[in-house]
Amino acid sequence: MLSPVVMAELVDALVSEASEETHGSSSLLGHTNFMNNRFEIYPTKKEKLDEVMAIYDHARLFMRQNGNLEQWINGYPSKDVILEDIELNRSFVIKKDNKIEAVFTFINGSDATYNYIEGKWLNDEPYGVIHRIASKHQEKGMLKAAVDFGFRFVSNMRIDTHKDNIVMQKALEKEGFIKCGVIYLKDGNPRIAYQKIRKIDRYSTCCYLKKDEQYLLLFRNKKKDDYNKGKWIGVGGGLEKDETPNQCAIREIKEETGLNVHSLNCAGEVDFIYDGYFEKMYIYEITDFDGTIIDCNEGELRWIPIKDIYNYPMWEGDKAFLPFLINHEPYFKMRLYYENDILVKVEKY
Repeated sequence: MLSPVVMAELVDALVSEASEETHGSSSLLGHTNFMNNRFEIYPTKKEKLDEVMAIYDHARLFMRQNGNLEQWINGYPSKDVILEDIELNRSFVIKKDNKIEAVFTFINGSDATYNYIEGKWLNDEPYGVIHRIASKHQEKGMLKAAVDFGFRFVSNMRIDTHKDNIVMQKALEKEGFIKCGVIYLKDGNPRIAYQKIRKIDRYSTCCYLKKDEQYLLLFRNKKKDDYNKGKWIGVGGGLEKDETPNQCAIREIKEETGLNVHSLNCAGEVDFIYDGYFEKMYIYEITDFDGTIIDCNEGELRWIPIKDIYNYPMWEGDKAFLPFLINHEPYFKMRLYYENDILVKVEKY
């Protein structure tokens, strides 16, 4: 039985106060590099397979020494399993000072073993999965680094562990994961299932005022350091403290266009996940308004025929959700993933 002091030290080997500030990724997950102020994460290379397998050998020994006798038995994970992870671009190593300290598998997508749970997941939205995480137990923060990496691509994370893996259970709870129930592996063995939802960094609105089959768009061309510079977008902005999406939409439209909105209904929600940042945007089509358009200090306002809208420079993600708005689809929810301003994945949920 581990003493509280030893347990705390082991948990700290997985979780630490590593910075969440991240940068440096390419447009493909399998070629993604991730850095914070402590670690670097790279796709696992085949020539590092033996070094990685040595870390898994250490992890199995660590489990046995700490009362976990039934997890990762019979040589699991084998070389073939890890080689497959490498070939599928889902195996990653965590480095410090150019030395591999840990390895893990990250799957940007669902896991069939999570379809059935004795309990309940926090939500049914798209998620990513961390599997086969192991370290040398020489550096703190391995789990946190892997989770921060995964949250660059998803807003929900799921993971499971063995009932005897007390160290991992404590680490997951310290990292903010919620115990959701029990899932079963393909061989029928149970595992404790956890989930963590990434906090939303920003809530915003994007409004498309409509008249005579035209949308009022804003060409962002006036601000010096405008993230949307050179793009045609809807009117809107971030929610202020204690402000509802509807209140934000009405205020932003008044500030940017001078128009008065009399009624509105939200048409859908779009989640933007880009470079480790998570924004939820509420989308509106508005027809009940009046007033005179003013000069906007953020760009040029212009009525654009809806049939021509895609001919104008805009974010690729906008082209993904606009058809649902234009065709008046039922309330839609989408998730758009960007890396280095490139749209790499679209999900509708």
